[in-house]
Amino acid sequence: VYLGLELLALCSYALVGVNRDSKISTEAAMKYIVLGSLASGLLLYGMSLIYGATGTLSLPGISDVIHGSSE
Repeated sequence: VYLGLELLALCSYALVGVNRDSKISTEAAMKYIVLGSLASGLLLYGMSLIYGATGTLSLPGISDVIHGSSE
């Protein structure tokens, strides 16, 4: 899931900064990269917290741990 989101983000960064002659486009691309990097880091941090608490990243497994049932 994470790799797919990152590949999508890389394509989006390129599309935002496609107009190299415009300073506004370059500034917007840089700001988008910084914001995207921050969001990506927070996503990884949250996923690591969930994995540490439940031992899995699958949604059914997380649901089982939350509801107290195990297979």
